[in-house]
Amino acid sequence: MATTTTMLSRVLFVCIGLCVGAALQTAFYQSFKVDRKQTKQIAIITKNVYAHEAVVAGVLSGLAHDERMNLTPTVYYTDAKNRVTESSVIEKVINAKPDLIVTIGNALSQGAKGVVAKRSPQTPLVFAAVTDPLAIGLVDSLESPGCNVTGAISGSELEYHTVGIRFLLKVLPQVKRVALPYCTESGDYVESIATEIKAYGRTQGVEVILMPIEADQSGLFMIQNILGDVDALMYLQNCVISRITDGIVKLCKQYAVVLFAPEPVLVVKGDAPFGFGACIEEIGKEAAKQVSKILVDGIAAAHVPVHFTDRNKKFIANLDTIEEHGITVDQDLLLLISRGTVLKNSQKL
Repeated sequence: MATTTTMLSRVLFVCIGLCVGAALQTAFYQSFKVDRKQTKQIAIITKNVYAHEAVVAGVLSGLAHDERMNLTPTVYYTDAKNRVTESSVIEKVINAKPDLIVTIGNALSQGAKGVVAKRSPQTPLVFAAVTDPLAIGLVDSLESPGCNVTGAISGSELEYHTVGIRFLLKVLPQVKRVALPYCTESGDYVESIATEIKAYGRTQGVEVILMPIEADQSGLFMIQNILGDVDALMYLQNCVISRITDGIVKLCKQYAVVLFAPEPVLVVKGDAPFGFGACIEEIGKEAAKQVSKILVDGIAAAHVPVHFTDRNKKFIANLDTIEEHGITVDQDLLLLISRGTVLKNSQKL
């Protein structure tokens, strides 16, 4: 009897050992498989401003969702106030030798492209939130970018902002004077957008006052001086304007001037009653998809078409902020609002 019990104990011990061994072996192979997944280093160069932060958030979110490869991002910030220059950050990134570089905005993308082309031409570059990559020389064409560069943009900025003022005048037909600040750093293209908006306003009997902004404090001073003499303000989102957006919001509230925002998030936060544009974070997510095409799918950046996110553009209204401004919501306005996103008590209707 004792011998039988001993034999059974030995058999049981062997069975347990085999099971444990099999489990350990499975765990080993699984961990080995995970370890075998390739890791790629991605450098993201951005300015320390709100609009860029939203794009970066989209890029990071998009990269995290691709499970086919370990896409490891590192964010590098430029900061003019703290003398962290664009050139020094780009130099730091080049020395880090990432597998791919992501740049946010016109100036950083142009600067990085020039340095990368000379110092590390084999490193692909993906830009995001650029006004017009063809006009500023980032790509050879939108379908075949060339130069180891591609990216994601929100589409035609000229059409985007012309549609914006059309919405503004539709919802506020009593408006006669509109302030339009924009940054001069982005060059002639942004000037052409502002001029087009002014021309459209003229056809509607509305004076659009162009306000070229060169620096943060002087820009806010200019805006403050004119707010008592305009009915509404809309702005072109780029460079200096990105850095002073919070200041613009505060001034518009102080002078009870309607702010028509090119960023839906300002409407969501209650900083503006109306807005029209693409969700900035979505542009970042589309840029992340471009990264995956290059690093995961193995497509050369030069052959990845520039992606447009026009489908994300929409009209957005915040009924609470509309009421605060004393704006009458008539049937035409309700019809217009119903085609976009409407918020009440911070919730979509």
